Amino acid sequence: RGLLTWTLKPVPDGRLNEIGRLSGIVEKLEKVILKSKPLEREVKLVKVRILSGNENVAVRVRFIPKGDYYILFINKNLEKPNTVRFSLSNDGSSVSLINMLTGKTLTKQPGNIYILDLMPGGGTCLDIQQIEKIN
Repeated sequence: RGLLTWTLKPVPDGRLNEIGRLSGIVEKLEKVILKSKPLEREVKLVKVRILSGNENVAVRVRFIPKGDYYILFINKNLEKPNTVRFSLSNDGSSVSLINMLTGKTLTKQPGNIYILDLMPGGGTCLDIQQIEKIN
């Protein structure tokens, strides 16, 4: 089945809208997907510590040379959503996390904790901004 009916109208199941939505996500993440390189020290570099929700989550740190650092969180469970609580410590540097998909800054909770809700099989990419020092 295609995206359009015989009368060239979108199929009512929402496939065409979903393709458009996914295209927009890929466009936002293009720089991270195409130009980033995995870091050997990965999560240890920015000291991501998962406090809860880590049973089915993959965490990756990526770096674009002469650019930004990114943290990718991916829910490996295809059937259930996952709420991840994590902390981020990088030796006293000033950091803010921007959700690449929404453009919103992730709010830091008391105790230097961040909370992410991940849909089944979903994920998010956080742009680490304002890093002053990384060892």
